[in-house]
Amino acid sequence: NALFSNNTATNGSAGAILASGSSLELVNVNFSNNTADGNGGAISTTAASSSIVASDSDIGFYNNSVTGEGYGGAIYSKDNTLTIDGDSYKVVFDQNSVKADGGAIYLDGNADAQLINNVEFTSNTADNNAGALYIGSNAGATITNALFSENKAGNADDEEHIIIGNGGAVSTAGELSVTNALFTGNTTTGSAGAILASGSLSLYDV
Repeated sequence: NALFSNNTATNGSAGAILASGSSLELVNVNFSNNTADGNGGAISTTAASSSIVASDSDIGFYNNSVTGEGYGGAIYSKDNTLTIDGDSYKVVFDQNSVKADGGAIYLDGNADAQLINNVEFTSNTADNNAGALYIGSNAGATITNALFSENKAGNADDEEHIIIGNGGAVSTAGELSVTNALFTGNTTTGSAGAILASGSLSLYDV
């Protein structure tokens, strides 16, 4: 299995992988402790198709971060088709962080994401909105068989300078469909401990 660990984009996007206008396929690859000043602590992908599949073992995005004003602590996806499939194993996003929106994933532009089969978001944080997943106004996501646990939006570490964030797990201004997912222990300093929806939201067996 490939491992991307402790890589840094000091003045740009994508701590580990930047894919612009080209397809990206990742099978059984792990990302840990990657950082970017711009978008995508681990991966930034634009105007292409991307797939992340756990076909032979678990895939993990652990402790990746955006340290500047960018979005998507682990993944930033814009005008892109993104598929994340736990397959027979699982894909885990754990302890990723961002100062802006989308602690784990930020979907921008016309991005469309399929998050299916054992995808877990645990203990991801955003100082602003969407502790785990942010969906922009023209973007969309379909989530099936997923766990959102202990994600946090907003920053209340300093009592004198509380940052109000919304959507402890998910904030969506676009289209979101969720089937068979568990949301537990997510928190926010503002509104919507689990999901903040200002776009289209469909829930099935949640």
